[in-house]
Amino acid sequence: MRRKPNGAWVGIKGPQYTRVNGAWIFENISPWRLKGCNNTLYLNPFSETEITSEILDFPHAKVSGNEMEWCSGIDIFELLTTEALEATS
Repeated sequence: MRRKPNGAWVGIKGPQYTRVNGAWIFENISPWRLKGCNNTLYLNPFSETEITSEILDFPHAKVSGNEMEWCSGIDIFELLTTEALEATS
């Protein structure tokens, strides 16, 4: 994957923000509308630390060779409602 060095992870001097594992982007999120809210966790390929494997259960994107790979995952709404139901049981 070739891009201009002007993004979140790569600047003019090379990799930057290496202490950040990723950025989780939500589309049209609000406290009243989580169901069906599109979201993707973009993983930083230059991160100094590894991300926990559990977070990869959510939709995420990662660099794989020279390509961006999008991986589907569980809906955050489903997770939150399931945990809420289990807490009240």
